[in-house]
Amino acid sequence: MLQEKHSVPASTISSNLTTVRGNIYDIESIKSTLISPNNPNHLVDTIVSGMGGKEPRFQLSLINPMTIEDPHICETSMASIFSAIDALAEKGVHTAVNGTKPLLVSVSTISLDQKRDLPYLYYILEFWLLRVMRDDKLKTELLIKADGGKHIRNFVLMRPSLLTDQPRGVDKLQVGWVWGIKKDEAGRPKEPGPKIGYAVARDDLGAWIYDHVIKEGGWEGKCVSLVY
Repeated sequence: MLQEKHSVPASTISSNLTTVRGNIYDIESIKSTLISPNNPNHLVDTIVSGMGGKEPRFQLSLINPMTIEDPHICETSMASIFSAIDALAEKGVHTAVNGTKPLLVSVSTISLDQKRDLPYLYYILEFWLLRVMRDDKLKTELLIKADGGKHIRNFVLMRPSLLTDQPRGVDKLQVGWVWGIKKDEAGRPKEPGPKIGYAVARDDLGAWIYDHVIKEGGWEGKCVSLVY
């Protein structure tokens, strides 16, 4: 896909991409993804997690009409990442090459902030039809925010609207943000608030994360909304 869709040379893929077989329930495979490929005595400097469930299905429930195979998959995966970091720390692998703990970038969802960030038409979708998946994302965010620097140096929570496979280009994105942890605003930039929109493509989401969070920086501690 990288070669055909994004014209990435095979040599670049072979030298920069490592695929590890495993899953979120396998701490050993997770540990392998957290070790720097350049120095086995250090952690990676950035962790990007885009975990989500698959094959949603309807069930006989008026409260939670839709579910997935593991309704706690996002929360479990984040807890597993933190457990893997603990296991590596016991072996003396504590920090990235630059001496800091990793930055965590986690793909979350809309409707998790006190400020409105979703169209009114999406309220039934988010708070009823997709309630199980939304609650899982909420618990994941709470777990990340409660870390307090134990496993990660900071976080960036991405809150895209409904994900699609129809990219329009990064230049078409509207970007808003709020602080992930509410406290006295003195001494830090004022949050502009979230953007409200109906959709964003996975390709554009990934490209924006790479260009602005990983390469550019400066988004630490923020919950970022992306919409068209």
